[in-house]
Amino acid sequence: MQIVEPIVDFEARILCLPPLEPVSIVVDRMLRLDAAPVGLEPINLYLACADDQPESISSTFDFLWLFSVMRMLRSPVHGTALGILRGFEALLLASGKRGKRFVLHNAMASVGNVEICDLPLAGWVGLGEGHESSHHDQANALVPFQLGKILGELNLSPTLWEAPRILTAGAAITAELADSIVPIPTS
Repeated sequence: MQIVEPIVDFEARILCLPPLEPVSIVVDRMLRLDAAPVGLEPINLYLACADDQPESISSTFDFLWLFSVMRMLRSPVHGTALGILRGFEALLLASGKRGKRFVLHNAMASVGNVEICDLPLAGWVGLGEGHESSHHDQANALVPFQLGKILGELNLSPTLWEAPRILTAGAAITAELADSIVPIPTS
């Protein structure tokens, strides 16, 4: 797997999340932008994924890590969807500062395909008395609860995620994943 460094412009405070990017590098860049002497200027996060490429955020834990870091930053995060967002990328866009979550006119979001199955949750019933469990089992049991809590915090309808569907830019705004479409410049 080829690692693609995120495009980062510290002066303009821009971070572009490319596909196949280790989340640790993205977190590092976000923390550096937040610590820059510019202060509380917004961090502009551009999310893009070409149709034939896998999503940038492919695991539940990676999304939870990025979401937590975004909430911890002093600087607000403004998000812009440049292409097709899949699953957790759409949630990451919705996690940006309200009023500053944008989509390009032809951008799309694929929702309802958030895979919690990257965790071994099948057959989870709960921990009874005398049941020896690993920390991994306990962490996995909390993930659906945590994702539900995040959907509530972002005011996103859980029914939006029940079945896979593609949202146009306008539908992404109606679903409250984004706030507005970037206007097309006129000459």
